[in-house]
Order: sequence, then structure tokens, then C-alpha cells
Amino acid sequence: MASPVRSLADFVSIYVERLKAKDIDGLGDLYAPGAVLSSARGQDDAFWAVGRDAIKDYLAVALRAYTVIEETPPTEDFDVWDGVLAWRRGVFTCVFADGAGTPDRLSVEAVEVLMLSPAEGWQYVADLSRAQPVTRPSTGPV
Repeated sequence: MASPVRSLADFVSIYVERLKAKDIDGLGDLYAPGAVLSSARGQDDAFWAVGRDAIKDYLAVALRAYTVIEETPPTEDFDVWDGVLAWRRGVFTCVFADGAGTPDRLSVEAVEVLMLSPAEGWQYVADLSRAQPVTRPSTGPV
């Protein structure tokens, strides 16, 4: 198990660090055992994973096909309740490359719910996202 994330302020940067490193086990540690992950690009293209192992399997497949180059933090800060539950709804941008190295940009609306576990630190309970159309990063004036 990777080191637990004790500071909510550090959660996103640690998540992105593990995402870029394709650290499936480290990413899995950031999800509670019964967490839910949802990813959709439209009504007919939705995926749900329930439980840490299913989420790790999904992330492993995705990270075999794509490499994350950059990910911006969501536009909103977390609202924290009683110091142990946090949530936010926001938009973030991810620049990634496919197997051929072609970069793409994805805008993602996300709802994130995290809980602080005394033993395992901050972890996702729900990580729900809906992707907007993919666009190629600009290479300059047209």
C-alpha cells in the first residue's frame, strides 16, 4: 500500500502523480473498498466500476491505451463536512496521448466525494465524470 493521503489539499496532486506514473496499485489505494467510479462520454457510452478491484481493472485498461500528459485541478474547491467527508463538482482538463503519441485534450465535468479513513487517509467514495468532446491541442494560428 502506498502512503495514505492525510491532507485533502494534497489529494489531487498525488492522484495526478500516480496517474502519470501509471501506478495502478497506488491509484487503487485512493479509492475506498466500496467506491464507485463512473466515466461517460455520452448517454450511450457510460462505464461504471464498483469496488476498488473493479476500479483498478478499469484504470489498468485505460492507462494501457493512454498516457496522461497533464491534468488541471477541478475549478472548485472541496466542501468539507465534519472534517471527514468532502465533495465538489467542477470541471478539469486532461491532456493525454494515445498509443501513437497523438495528444488530445478532454474537458471533464466531475463530481467527487471523498471520506477520511483513519487508517487509509482520504479516499474516493464516488468519482463520477462526464467527458466533453475531445479536441486536439492547438499547434498555433490557423
